[in-house]
Amino acid sequence: MPTFARTPPTLARALLLGCRAGLLVFLALYTLCALLNMQLGYQGNESGVVTEYVWSAWRGVVLWQVARLLGAYCAVGLVLGALLGAGL
Repeated sequence: MPTFARTPPTLARALLLGCRAGLLVFLALYTLCALLNMQLGYQGNESGVVTEYVWSAWRGVVLWQVARLLGAYCAVGLVLGALLGAGL
């Protein structure tokens, strides 16, 4: 038998690798969405005056919502990664 034969990973290692992979995939998806669609317009219409107002008056709220979305993406990625890791 070759010396490089591998034993199957333990459940804990599979969960850890699955969580890491799921987290990275969902962070990449969130980054892609943020880069391609981070604007304050609606159906292609955007106003510079409204954008300046929103960023000056509501910056904290907007950034808090972005942080919540990022947290949700991370949670979903971790859970799905763990389930897929356990399934392997």
